[in-house]
Amino acid sequence: MEPDDYGATCRLIKTGRRLLAHSIITSMRANSCIQNYCGSICNNSIPPAERNGFAWAVFRRREWRHGVKKYCGTAERMSETIENLRPAIVYKILPAAHWTKARKIGAFDGSDDDLRDGYIHLSGPTQVIGTLQKYFLGQQDLLLVAFRASDLGLNLKWEPSRSGQAFPHLYEPLKTRLALWQKALALGPNGIPIVEEAWLAC
Repeated sequence: MEPDDYGATCRLIKTGRRLLAHSIITSMRANSCIQNYCGSICNNSIPPAERNGFAWAVFRRREWRHGVKKYCGTAERMSETIENLRPAIVYKILPAAHWTKARKIGAFDGSDDDLRDGYIHLSGPTQVIGTLQKYFLGQQDLLLVAFRASDLGLNLKWEPSRSGQAFPHLYEPLKTRLALWQKALALGPNGIPIVEEAWLAC
């Protein structure tokens, strides 16, 4: 059980399934009962309502207790490591007219999709192109606006979204004064807005 899936790992840690999360992260071989527990979580053969009880039954076994505690500690440390590995810069893609309006009032309250979902959708450097391809194909007069993730504070959350990837979501209006820069996106011949590679370096 050694998936190389950053988004899945973030999701598992966030939902508190530490026993499964640290097993995936560390690729350690647990005893058969713990391995069965992890596998059952993956294939959903253990209903959610029964998972805590199953985990407690494992934990009560004296000969396994130290290992489980050690695993949980590993998950905590790996969670901190993942925080440190997250991109320093995040991006918002939006129509130029929306950004112009937002600058007049000092904040961008969100697109229709943002307002529907309850947070501002942002992208990390490796997610910008995919976002443009999926949601902005053929759209003209777009801007790419960059922000320092640390400037957005505690209301910036990294949460599972497309294909299980952890995306940055901002649970408050996006303050325009925090923008590092903005770039106009010309439309490419394939209908995908063009982004220069240097813009996504962080």
